[in-house]
Amino acid sequence: MKLRTPPRIAMAAMAALALSHTWLAPAQAQTQLDTALQAIGDLAHVNGQALACSELKAARRAKDLMITHAPKTARFGNVFEENTQQSYAAQISTHATCPDAAALSAQLDTLANRLQGALPVTPSEKQKP
Repeated sequence: MKLRTPPRIAMAAMAALALSHTWLAPAQAQTQLDTALQAIGDLAHVNGQALACSELKAARRAKDLMITHAPKTARFGNVFEENTQQSYAAQISTHATCPDAAALSAQLDTLANRLQGALPVTPSEKQKP
């Protein structure tokens, strides 16, 4: 004898399964957003150091990476601006030794890879400097 699942229970199970998928998607999106915002914050940190240390080539590259990868939204712009200011102020106020151009370049290389993973840019989306 074959048991059949009553239609109401089957429908309820399918609805629960569908809802569980929609509940997981925002959590995954939030994690991706957090990862992207963290990468932009780290980029801004290097930018602030470069500006405070008069490493203008590194600062320009950081800004170019921001423009190339970050969505043009207030949220991303604010993270970049605030973290740049904090990093600049920290570098100036602590009189910390400035990283050399090679160290800043290496940090920017690492961040460029992180940004490509977190906020990928396709060839058609790349902007000319």
